[in-house]
Amino acid sequence: MIQEIQPKNIIKLWILSFKLVFQSTNINNIYKNVLVLLLFSGNIAANCNANEIVINVLSIREGIESQISLDWPLDNRNRVYSSRYFKSQQKLAKKAGLNLSNFMEQPAVFGFNSTNKNMYMLFYNTAFSPTCKRNYLIQRVKITKSFYDNHNKKYKETRDYLVEVMKTKGRSIKRADAHYRSYSLNKSTKRTTVVDLEIGCGVIPHKVQGRKWPYNKSILYKLVQNYSRSPGDYDRVIFDFSRKYSFGMSFSVQGIESITWPYFIK
Repeated sequence: MIQEIQPKNIIKLWILSFKLVFQSTNINNIYKNVLVLLLFSGNIAANCNANEIVINVLSIREGIESQISLDWPLDNRNRVYSSRYFKSQQKLAKKAGLNLSNFMEQPAVFGFNSTNKNMYMLFYNTAFSPTCKRNYLIQRVKITKSFYDNHNKKYKETRDYLVEVMKTKGRSIKRADAHYRSYSLNKSTKRTTVVDLEIGCGVIPHKVQGRKWPYNKSILYKLVQNYSRSPGDYDRVIFDFSRKYSFGMSFSVQGIESITWPYFIK
């Protein structure tokens, strides 16, 4: 369920904004924060009917840095390239004929290797909820995969369901949400994948509820349900409000047939 920001919540946004502005004791930082508040205020006024979950895309560099350290952005770029995380993504990208280091300032990466029939996709996003009173956001994911034979006839289709919980600070998830896919055609002539996601403020009865982060303080992310053919906890999530988005791709022995990015990637 997607709700609109009500007038009473606009007041909450202002209060939160003023708190953020005057957190710093450095006068220069306060001036900077005041400018941010003015811009933010105009944004609120212009988008008072906007959804209460705000999703923004990051550059590939920013996304990777967020996976390496909570103190991102990082000043030392060599730390990015030497990290285990970057090397693991670089390895997947190379299967699709890509050098990930060439895409660090881009919002997304997609490629296909016509020799080994491998594809790779990667992007990162943040999620912010100015009105959620819980210290976490819940996201549920449904992936639909379809496989086609030499006659372009679908011979197999699968649906898998995942549920995850992300810790927030300042109403924003503490680490960027990473989305990557690495697939091969194998015996198929064509493959299509559609990923439907919904993230929001809510609960999973008897598992994830209340306002406080329900897990160890050192944990920033909790996989409540790994990919499963059974919906399970996917159907048990109860959102107060949420935001839906999706992405997908289709590729065959001929190459990339189509790609659909989420709405926040232009």
